[in-house]
Amino acid sequence: MSRYSILAIFSNHTNNLMKYNTSINNFRYIRENVNGIIMIDSSDERYAHELKRFLENDTKINDYIMIPNDNQFDIGKWVYALEHSKINYSHYDYVLFINDSIMITHSITPFFTHLQLYTKNLNIYAYNDSTQVKYHYQSYLFFLHSTIIPKWIQHYQSRKPQINSLESVVNNIELELHNLDPQKDSYLKLGNYSNVGKNIFWENDKLYRKLVTKNILCLVKVKRVYDYQKDFRFHAHSLVPGDFDADFYRNLYPDMSSLNDECCAQHYLNCGQHEGRRYKDYTFCVLPEFYHMVLNQHHLLPFCDVPRDFDVYFYKKFNTDIAPVSIEDAVRHFIEHGIYEDRIYKPMGYPMINRFYHEILHDMKLIPEDQQCDDLFYIHNYCATNQFEKRDIANAFLDYYQNKKFGNRKIQTGYRVPNDFSPEFYKHFNKSLCHLSDDDLRKHYIETGFYLNLQYQCPKDFDCDFYRKVYDDVRKLPDDQCKKHYVEKGFDEGRLYRFPHDFSPDIYKTIHPDLSSLTSRQALDHFIEHGIKEKRVYNIPYDFDPQTYRFLYKDTKDITDDEALKRHYLNVGVRQRRIYKTSTPILPTLPANAALSRNETIRPREVNPNSVSAPPPLPSHLIKSQPISHVSIESPTSNIQREEIIPLDDRNLPIDFNYKIYRSLYKDLININDKEFLENHYVNAGRGEGRIYKLPSTFDWKQYVKYNPELGIQTEDEAKAHFLKIGFRENYRF
Repeated sequence: MSRYSILAIFSNHTNNLMKYNTSINNFRYIRENVNGIIMIDSSDERYAHELKRFLENDTKINDYIMIPNDNQFDIGKWVYALEHSKINYSHYDYVLFINDSIMITHSITPFFTHLQLYTKNLNIYAYNDSTQVKYHYQSYLFFLHSTIIPKWIQHYQSRKPQINSLESVVNNIELELHNLDPQKDSYLKLGNYSNVGKNIFWENDKLYRKLVTKNILCLVKVKRVYDYQKDFRFHAHSLVPGDFDADFYRNLYPDMSSLNDECCAQHYLNCGQHEGRRYKDYTFCVLPEFYHMVLNQHHLLPFCDVPRDFDVYFYKKFNTDIAPVSIEDAVRHFIEHGIYEDRIYKPMGYPMINRFYHEILHDMKLIPEDQQCDDLFYIHNYCATNQFEKRDIANAFLDYYQNKKFGNRKIQTGYRVPNDFSPEFYKHFNKSLCHLSDDDLRKHYIETGFYLNLQYQCPKDFDCDFYRKVYDDVRKLPDDQCKKHYVEKGFDEGRLYRFPHDFSPDIYKTIHPDLSSLTSRQALDHFIEHGIKEKRVYNIPYDFDPQTYRFLYKDTKDITDDEALKRHYLNVGVRQRRIYKTSTPILPTLPANAALSRNETIRPREVNPNSVSAPPPLPSHLIKSQPISHVSIESPTSNIQREEIIPLDDRNLPIDFNYKIYRSLYKDLININDKEFLENHYVNAGRGEGRIYKLPSTFDWKQYVKYNPELGIQTEDEAKAHFLKIGFRENYRF
């Protein structure tokens, strides 16, 4: 049983979403420890009215007062509530005074318990003390016994003429609070010892970190968060960072997947960092890491900072209206707007604020205890569909959960995709998806398409004049029809939509002896007028691997000079469509019946100790083509292989071969768009290297989720996409 009855008075100035969420958060922690509540807020702020609409019907609220804001700040509102509320504060033992300058990070019940059980005859009881300026109690959270409140009001009235700024409130009210009565105490003694003369929030991070991470101090100062946000700067590296992770960089960005470690590092240094790309998990965060840890534990992080895995590059790519802004402005945009507009900042990025509001509604007993949080619910879509102001987030969540339970309203969750995403174009570029609805297409792109690098819009650098000049059948079409033609036909036909930047007239003439007498200008004209239509090669591929090329063919084995191998490829290899790279290291020559020990196999990454790692494949020239295609699938529980027999066409190509999936699975093929080349690559090299071109027939997505719970996968499409993108390479168990 509580010894004392307590009335809490919240003094708020709810002028933005940060304050709105801070007040809701603080309210749920205070309400469980008090007997009654008076809310007082600024009537001239729109967010204040939305806050009132959400809270005013709570059973603990006795009065809700709205007055114009003035230069008396929180002290003026507290005194106004004491003097004008319909609730008589003298009916309570204590009055708790709290303002919205603090964010409570976890349960504050011990503060109340100490008052109820371990104190005696106290008239002033503050959360913490301070010796900044001089010894005092901080005034954002404190108790006054109801019997001395008239004395405190009288003190305020005597100092009121001197109050016209925050500094004057501190000097005249806060610094004098502890002198009001000798019967006083504070819950946390922070003013002495290792914090003498310092503000715990600004001037002693070492002590503050220790207190908040051990859940001793449960407060974050809102203005301190604002200061971190305002002062955030991205400092570009002049050298490659010592902790640069090339594998992380390649796996995160599909366009980097074919680069080696050194190229990845140089790309990041010269381009990537300025584009907002990450090379490790924690890159763009505004707050110190210990803030992140504390706020994230209690679902408060979305209102203060970007998540640990926030990616500026993806955020600007998915939200083209902010593409021109700086890295700093992109980060601030997400904190101030993006988080509330459900903007995605990475592939598979889902709303971050849902768990906070679900927890709030649950703690306030506004939804049933068994009501699960809907992580895929998009509040921005819901507000727009159901005529909620975007400021009125809490009420929109409440409406959603109540109507979800009773079925009174159609719920439209939707899927957030890049704001230039076109379902119509996505279907044209990916014919197998034509049967899907627009909403399912968005879902498919978020869960699968992005990872497979599927195209969803006409390229931004599409050159209509070039397209018309090269292809006779579109010569008379206007710009919009040219783009439509490319989407509906040109893409599938492998047509170029702009002049290739790496075209070299000299190399073009070298490759094609029939053009050797042409001038550079004539070679350029020939390429545009004839070469493109004839699909002539015009340069050395950027990923040409001389040593692989030398190893694969008998007539190149004695050529040791890389430049000579390139010349050979230009003079001979191009016309014969020779393979010039593989995705696996070239192994020394072995007898055809050689066996590789499993014990010598090095797995790329330890994921599951029960998964079985296959031996490295032999080079393609050591493995003879078979009359049927064997797709080897290793059992997750034994070393027995099962083979799926697929019929072949007259080129020894499986009839279900999908060149787009094949290309997307391998870093050395990702930028090749030539269907015939990819088919020949599989027949001549890929099959011998053990490459796959589709999901194994034994793939069980539910087992994949079960065996790899750390992935957090929830849907079948998500499981398939992950396996094709990462899992099959790293031997995830399925």
